[in-house]
Amino acid sequence: MANIIKNISELLLAIRDKGVGEIEPFLKIKHGSTIGDMYEGLTKDIAEKSIFDGLDLRVVSGKITNSDGVFSDQIDCMIVTGVGEKIPFTEDYVYPINNVVMVIEVKKKLHSSEMSDGYDNLQSVIRTQANDYRQLKGNSIKDAFRSIAKKPLNDLNDITGLDYQEQMLYHTLVIEDLLPVRVIFGYSGFAKENTLRTKFIEYLTQHLSTSDNPKYGYGPTSFPNLIVAGDYSLIKTNGMPYSIHTDGVKGFCWMASYRHNPILLLLELLWTRLNYQYNLPPEFFGDELINESLAPLLSIHAMDDYKGWEYTEITYSDSDLTSIDSEEKEWQPTILNEDEYIVMNKLCEGKTFTVDELSKMISSEENAKAIIEKLSWSHLIYVENGIIKLLTKECKCAIVPHFGFVAADDYDGRLMNWIMKKMKEIRKNHQI
Repeated sequence: MANIIKNISELLLAIRDKGVGEIEPFLKIKHGSTIGDMYEGLTKDIAEKSIFDGLDLRVVSGKITNSDGVFSDQIDCMIVTGVGEKIPFTEDYVYPINNVVMVIEVKKKLHSSEMSDGYDNLQSVIRTQANDYRQLKGNSIKDAFRSIAKKPLNDLNDITGLDYQEQMLYHTLVIEDLLPVRVIFGYSGFAKENTLRTKFIEYLTQHLSTSDNPKYGYGPTSFPNLIVAGDYSLIKTNGMPYSIHTDGVKGFCWMASYRHNPILLLLELLWTRLNYQYNLPPEFFGDELINESLAPLLSIHAMDDYKGWEYTEITYSDSDLTSIDSEEKEWQPTILNEDEYIVMNKLCEGKTFTVDELSKMISSEENAKAIIEKLSWSHLIYVENGIIKLLTKECKCAIVPHFGFVAADDYDGRLMNWIMKKMKEIRKNHQI
């Protein structure tokens, strides 16, 4: 099932393009409601082909409600579980907030005004969450925290050992996990990726809070998980599943842009949520991963005394955005030198040692510092109170011909599948 998400996303992209082609001759009707219905119908068709059989999932339109009787605005497309309440004499349904997996606000064209309308519509979904809190399973929060903070979150009920920024990240991830995945999906829109990036920043700037004029609904959890304008997208990098680390930027990277098939991102968001909700086996998602060439856009940093969030824009030129595509490549484990391999192998064997002990082990404080920096950046280790520990769930080391020493988190079997694939390639080429 290698590359299953990539292959299905390409199929759904073709369905999108074919559907838009079928709609275009009818745009002469000049009736906004009818045109909207056509695009919403196409979106539902794409969504229905994105979900799994046997999970009691449905694709509907209608409204979301909570136990207090609060309703959301009209929802163009939502992926839900179970049976909802049909609204009489319509094709719409009402669903409780905790039965909603994903919400999609559909736009024929996405420009600044449509982005604002879509954002407001999705805010109505957030308002219906209110006090209707489902039980957290916690695995998605732990995995997201690990990927962003580069340290484990061992106990959801005790975060006293975290610093202030990490505690604020934890609270944010809890809300992210409670809310449905929220998408603004525009079938066309901004002509350039940089224009989409700029207009989103401008929108946030227009709603900045001040001490004299606080504005609510524009914190990190309020951002849509995905904003699509034709072939360009903005994706929330909240570790569910994407996360990015950038040098020289304060805080955590929280939004990024992408310039290729947006349905690939939509599927990653949806299937990641379903994976945690239904405990789907990791093997279902295939044995390979393409590292999408995301361009960081915005970082978040919690202000002191719970006064809100500070945002930092990360800028790229058009040529820089294009060059990022060269970074999109097939997943592979971390390639290690001999000293790095020795360190990882000892940790995988259950041994622990301090930073000072590592310096003595390899007879160089400078080399020890470089090893820690590389292995930390690769999400293999972290340092806590001077002690080097594994960050992974199930770390494995190996020696592979033509690659040498390698290590990776093999909780999903990806490392072993990668090794088997490379060995087949080597045998096929008669290299061993």
